[in-house]
Amino acid sequence: MSHRDYVRREVLQKTEHGPLFSWVDINPTELCNRACVFCPRSTSYPNVNFHITEDVIEKIGLDLEDIDFQGMVNICGNGEPLLCRNLLDLISRLKSFSIEMVTNGDHLSEKKICKLFDTGIDYINVSLYDGEHQLDKFHRLFENAGISRCQYTLREYWKPLPFLNNRAGSLSSGTTRQKQPCYYLHYSVQIDWNGDVLFCVQSVYNKLNKHGNILKSSLRDIWYGSSMRKYRRLLEQRRDHSPCKQCDVIGTRFGWKYVKNWEKPSISKKN
Repeated sequence: MSHRDYVRREVLQKTEHGPLFSWVDINPTELCNRACVFCPRSTSYPNVNFHITEDVIEKIGLDLEDIDFQGMVNICGNGEPLLCRNLLDLISRLKSFSIEMVTNGDHLSEKKICKLFDTGIDYINVSLYDGEHQLDKFHRLFENAGISRCQYTLREYWKPLPFLNNRAGSLSSGTTRQKQPCYYLHYSVQIDWNGDVLFCVQSVYNKLNKHGNILKSSLRDIWYGSSMRKYRRLLEQRRDHSPCKQCDVIGTRFGWKYVKNWEKPSISKKN
């Protein structure tokens, strides 16, 4: 993870209800051109021609403006963003915020890189899976597009990755972390292409567990709503409840200062 990612995850905006999220992950499409072994698409997850809609794009923009959002918008999710037919509309609407994108790079070209940055993207993470030979290719692409190395990262994911996880139980795994806490819900939200606020950024392949939908409620109300508050309290202790008990992700790398800043229910009642 880049220093830039770390800093943005650690932005702390306080309100009378508790800290705001600092990381918004958006899943713009259900299409992907790859089926990586560490992804549920390699087993049974379907490839579907769904794309984020204009009304969802507009509502995300309005809700983030309403809270004067200072964190990071990450366009990633569980598909390949460059296959999203409304990707440039999404970037253009959110260009007043810090936006980064994660892509496998298969559909990147010099022209497309220029268009993405001209539209409003701030940073691109390219996940490389095929080998070291990809480095020179992508460095040349970005250089020819006039993009400096401080505006992108090439992730060397063909190497063994120590931080792979079972995607909140969507993949088989021999390990669980039921006795460990998890802080994802204390600082981040996951918005699906249709406006659903999914359980967490790791549970993007499980569409059954949701906290709400931004077309029916504001993102602020969902963030401070009963569902997210309930699971934050549970996850501060352990994860022996559904849907977290099968998840093996290390959930304490970020978010501790958010945990400390959440008001405890007893304090809220006294005040």
